[in-house]
Amino acid sequence: MTRALPAELLARIVTYLLPSIDACASTLPHPSGSDLEYAPPVPSNTSADLLSVCLSCSLLHELAQDALYRAPLVRTLKALNLLASTIAADAKPRTSPGPSRSGSGQRATMVRAIHLSPGDGLLQPGDTLADQNGYKDSLRIMFDHASELDLIWLEHRQAGAAFLELLHPHTVCRPRRLTLSNLSFSAPPFSSIQSLAPLSKLTHLHLIKIVPPPALISFVVGEAIHAEEQGNVPESISKGLSPCGSLECLRLSLLPPDALVEFEAYVAWRRAWKEYEQLDPHQQAQLPAPRAPLGPARRFAVQEALYDLAVRAARLPRLRLVLLELSPLGSLAPPSSLFSTARQSIVSPKAVLEDRRAQVSDQHTFRASMRTMQHQQEAMTRDDGGLGQSETAPMPTREELRTEERDRYWRLIEAGKHALVRLWGESCDELPDLRVVSARPNGHDRREGFLDYHCQTAASAGADVGCWADADVFELVDQSPFLSYRADDLSRAWYWTGELPRSTTSTAGETKLIPSLIPL
Repeated sequence: MTRALPAELLARIVTYLLPSIDACASTLPHPSGSDLEYAPPVPSNTSADLLSVCLSCSLLHELAQDALYRAPLVRTLKALNLLASTIAADAKPRTSPGPSRSGSGQRATMVRAIHLSPGDGLLQPGDTLADQNGYKDSLRIMFDHASELDLIWLEHRQAGAAFLELLHPHTVCRPRRLTLSNLSFSAPPFSSIQSLAPLSKLTHLHLIKIVPPPALISFVVGEAIHAEEQGNVPESISKGLSPCGSLECLRLSLLPPDALVEFEAYVAWRRAWKEYEQLDPHQQAQLPAPRAPLGPARRFAVQEALYDLAVRAARLPRLRLVLLELSPLGSLAPPSSLFSTARQSIVSPKAVLEDRRAQVSDQHTFRASMRTMQHQQEAMTRDDGGLGQSETAPMPTREELRTEERDRYWRLIEAGKHALVRLWGESCDELPDLRVVSARPNGHDRREGFLDYHCQTAASAGADVGCWADADVFELVDQSPFLSYRADDLSRAWYWTGELPRSTTSTAGETKLIPSLIPL
């Protein structure tokens, strides 16, 4: 019966046996989610139906292979070793005459995307030391033969086998989408790797817990940014291997929380230092050298990388999206004064509310409170003639003391973002969309990694899906003001958790503000 249908139609039917994937399943916040914590579950098994079809007949077996091998989810070392063994068996020369099994010899080229967990450290459930012994060889087989790999999600240690085997002279794939998730505290050694050719066709580069070192920045922009030794980076650039002409999207995740704090001061120092370096030695001896802004070394490293990228933005003509994810600071403590009042007013256990997040259905309450606060601020401005607070301004309330440090933090981050946008705009004609995005609640753990991998391999992955569709946190103040608010079991108001900003100021000076306490 199946042979009565065209093979093209059967192939189309087979592709629908894979579970449908929400292309925004890993987007935070989810566009249609009820609250900030909403996330769809990870598909448990994406190939069970395909495997059943493969056993039906030889025709369906042949048609199902492409869908089966296109984007395997390799959760364990055992699965990786089995996949590598299949590819290796196909690659062996045939010793007996006769036709080969349909589809064999091509399965390596069917693999278009792969997620690789680290296999040279702690064992995952279900793996053994014997599985780990073959990890490096399995990686080498994969990268030696899977020439059509277009998307790679790689979890690795600083100089782990997965990272080193990918950037190897024998690697045949040139992926367009690459995610590198660093599990150590130091950046990978980009200046000492054997080959950068596998990175030459990148359009989407996602670095998790990696501050781009000078060697990587030099390679990405196609220009040496420092005079010190950078391994084979200059040679790779001279061979035309830099992805500067193809890179469209860049995401830096799990940056230090203060990565953009005082960034404007850092820009001023870099410019002053550049002018100082251009002076002759006699003039330098008569002037004090510009002093770098005070701050931790981790912040300095990130701001150095952002500055070096921004001033060379003209060398990235196709770059249209830059996402910066800062590590979260955690939620603010609930307002204790609110709860003490609530306890005195409770007369029945039925009146106690369960702890819950504000949801999209509560949005009208937040918008009404924002309008009320705006009217109050306008009235206060008229009363004091626009001069601001007087010398007799009232003492801050407990709620203001609870939120002032986090409010100040978000104001500094937004000011740093504006400084970065201005710096970037000075170096290119068309400014990319630069966003500060919400931090993943679990820090890009295995579940979040698998979920985003599914999004990127979805049929609609030609667009910005998954983590690439994350909204700017300051735009969320107006778009979804309810996201970072909760109501505790004894409270009678929504209170701000500080996870997202509650105010934003545009470059034109317009400010939008959400109250930190909103009555239910």
